[in-house]
Amino acid sequence: MTEADEVEDLYFAYGPDMDPAVLRARGGRPEAVAVARLSDYKLAFFGYTETWDSGMETVAPDPGGEVWGVVYRLRPWDWDNLDAWMDARLDGAGMYFHYPDEVTDLSGKTHSVRFYKKNYQGEPRLPSVPYLDLVVGGAGQQGLPIRYVERLRCTVAHKPAFAVPVPGNPERGVFVKPDCGTCEAAEDEDFEVMEVETC
Repeated sequence: MTEADEVEDLYFAYGPDMDPAVLRARGGRPEAVAVARLSDYKLAFFGYTETWDSGMETVAPDPGGEVWGVVYRLRPWDWDNLDAWMDARLDGAGMYFHYPDEVTDLSGKTHSVRFYKKNYQGEPRLPSVPYLDLVVGGAGQQGLPIRYVERLRCTVAHKPAFAVPVPGNPERGVFVKPDCGTCEAAEDEDFEVMEVETC
C-alpha cells in the first residue's frame, strides 16, 4: 500500500462513530487502526440534528488543545456511505466536508487521516444528554485516555425535549431496545428542556 493510498483509507472518528456499531449502522465495515490525538483542536457542537434533539459535533481550532478519537481504515464504498450519512459533498455545499490532517497515536506514530468537519458552524449549540452519551460511550469502549473521557463526560448538555432517537431512524435499533412503548413517548410525556452538567 502506498502512502497516498493510506491517506485515502484512514478516517479519524471523534464523535459517535468512534463506536464501530455506529459505523456499521451507517453502512461501513470499520477496521480499527489506533487510538490517536488531533492537536490544536477542541470538540465543539454546532447545528442541529432532530434525530437526537442535539447540536452536532465538529472540531474547532484551539491552540494547545487536543481531540482524541479512533483511526479506522475504510474502503472506498465505506466513505461513500458515510458521505451520504454526513451530508458531505465534493462541491462543499453539504453539512460536513473532508478535512485532511495528521494525528498521533499512543505509541507516538503519526497517521495521515481525513475526518469530517462542519462546513458552516453558526452559533454553538449544546448536545443532548443521549447524544453526548454516544460520544462518551464510544470513547470509553475504544480505550481513549481516561482523563479525556472524563472531560467529555463533564460536557454541559441538555435534556432532550422529546424521546430520542426519533423512531424510524436507522440508528435507533443500535441504541435502544425495540419497544413500541418508546415510540409514543414524545406524545405522552411532558419533557422539560434543561441544561445538565454531570461534573
